[in-house]
Amino acid sequence: MRQAPSEERRRHERFPVTVSARVVYAAMPYRTEILDVSTGGMLLAPIDALTISARESINIESPVFGRIEAIVVSQSETGIHIAADLSPMEFQDAIERLFLLSRTWMLK
Repeated sequence: MRQAPSEERRRHERFPVTVSARVVYAAMPYRTEILDVSTGGMLLAPIDALTISARESINIESPVFGRIEAIVVSQSETGIHIAADLSPMEFQDAIERLFLLSRTWMLK
């Protein structure tokens, strides 16, 4: 369960999304989804076949965010918590692409 906003510990606000992604760890690809994103990290949907520890390095690839090198912070029932430093410009560009894609989808 997520914390109430008054209890929020994150430095960066997270925004809910649903974006297909591929995680590459130890040369093995895994399909997942990005569930939320901020300039400081993201939450990936759980990957049953992936066993990974905190502080492990992974690569995340998605059509919206491109290729991101990231560090696993933790895993929970919610998913895989990732630290990734997206520059404000990279983050803004990705959010704008998401908006345009979702708007295009909604207009169809």
